[in-house]
Amino acid sequence: MKHGCTWIRSNRFLVFLRYLIAIGLLFVVALLGVKIAAAATISPGAAQLAQTNQLVQHLLAADPADPNRVYIGNDQTQDFFSPHGHTEISTAGAGHWSQIQSTDNHGFELGAVTLNMRIDMQHDFSFSWQVRLKKDPNASLIADGVGFALHPTYTADEVKAMGST
Repeated sequence: MKHGCTWIRSNRFLVFLRYLIAIGLLFVVALLGVKIAAAATISPGAAQLAQTNQLVQHLLAADPADPNRVYIGNDQTQDFFSPHGHTEISTAGAGHWSQIQSTDNHGFELGAVTLNMRIDMQHDFSFSWQVRLKKDPNASLIADGVGFALHPTYTADEVKAMGST
């Protein structure tokens, strides 16, 4: 009788152990499913945003005097800005942007350069560019203009759509 009782106890233990293993496996499968679902919800622009954030961190680390200041120099312009529409980029010898030409004396064209990251408008910031306006002696159209805007809701896709109309 004693021997039979031990077998029943060990059989119950094995059944209990099987349930624990099954629950553990279900937990692992559920966890993997959540990770896969989370990865699927990441937008395609998230990779570009992550890359831009890494570049910003490199820039922040480069200025120990003021760690809250991000300085984008001439050599980093192409890392943080994108041309759209009828915008032509001239590059220097090292491949960095040197000049941006928007709408080359043609009517009904739109050119734009947009920032690839958002500016937190709750903090002070400065933004400066040098702009050269050049009169073309062969110009037949005089109605060109230049505008600068800080608008938190335009995305690069919206600017591209405006440039294609």
